[in-house]
Amino acid sequence: MKNNSRAQPIFSLAALTTLGALLAPVPVSAWDSLTVFGDSLSDTGNVGRYTWDNTTNSLYDEIVARRQGLTLLPSSQGGSNYAAASAMAVPTLNPEYNTQDQVAAWLTAVNGQADPNGLYIHWVGGNDLAVAIAAALASSNLANTVVENSATAAASQVRTVVSAGAGTVIVPTAPDVGETPAITQAILSLLGPEAEEAQEAAFQLLSSAATPDRASRQQAIETALTQAAAEVSSIPAVRDALAQQLIDLWQTLSDQGTALTERYNQQEEAGLLATQGNIVRVDINALFNELLDQPGFFGLSNTAGMACPPGVTANGCTSSTPGFSRAQSYLFADILHPSPAVHAIIADYIQSVLDAPAQVAALT
Repeated sequence: MKNNSRAQPIFSLAALTTLGALLAPVPVSAWDSLTVFGDSLSDTGNVGRYTWDNTTNSLYDEIVARRQGLTLLPSSQGGSNYAAASAMAVPTLNPEYNTQDQVAAWLTAVNGQADPNGLYIHWVGGNDLAVAIAAALASSNLANTVVENSATAAASQVRTVVSAGAGTVIVPTAPDVGETPAITQAILSLLGPEAEEAQEAAFQLLSSAATPDRASRQQAIETALTQAAAEVSSIPAVRDALAQQLIDLWQTLSDQGTALTERYNQQEEAGLLATQGNIVRVDINALFNELLDQPGFFGLSNTAGMACPPGVTANGCTSSTPGFSRAQSYLFADILHPSPAVHAIIADYIQSVLDAPAQVAALT
């Protein structure tokens, strides 16, 4: 299919959507296969399916496959999706699930020869960044080492896929782990015996709040942490002091997560620059920030809380789960994973980037 140049998105999702609406449909080339490597964001059943009502809701890669007339099955069922929940870029961080072994298993299955007319997705980094954030609490140097090793390994794996003859490889950036509900949960877990009650109170507030912009999101988080402090002490001075400590800790950990995410994405980008091939760098982190800035544009109303109750992962969460929230249209299904609506948005974005060259050509 494909051109041999390295492609990168140059427009926001909003701009690409507007561009598509202005142009008449143009023919696009189709791929004859889709192969996926990654973690729980892409896993369609090797370990689980991480969004709510996952027996009826599609993940982003399944939507992409369907638009190409393909069916994407997990590799455990004989398919070409090797992604597995909890996977990391390097075996030293997760010997059981990692993208290095996924790529090796795929190479064995195809006898070292990629489908030149195939579409490939390699998306990993979120779990590596979670380890890096934990390491940052002890040593910033250790955290940076984790990030650099993982990003370098991810880029090397993409190079292996390209060298095997892959036609087009989509390599999304890692979304900012510093802005996920996992950071809030990590802070609340420090409260000791009262942590469970505090977490429930905090996430009840977070999940009911409307957050139409960054400022309202910040306020919702601070209000939720203040409510968590009230679960620990009813003495105003103690409550207020604890609330401020929680807010300060949340801000520090969130900032560290953001910085480490940026470092990971930059390091992987540096490794990809040396790779010759048709690599489509899809900036999901930029999309994630657009969702935080203007969620209403994308049909979302809550970017701080989550639909699934605390302690329940999206893999085991349905709209009938006790504590499931319908109060808002959510960015997050659980503390880390996107809602079905966001999976659809990610698929739209990837499709827009894949279609952009043909759309731009139509302008001439």
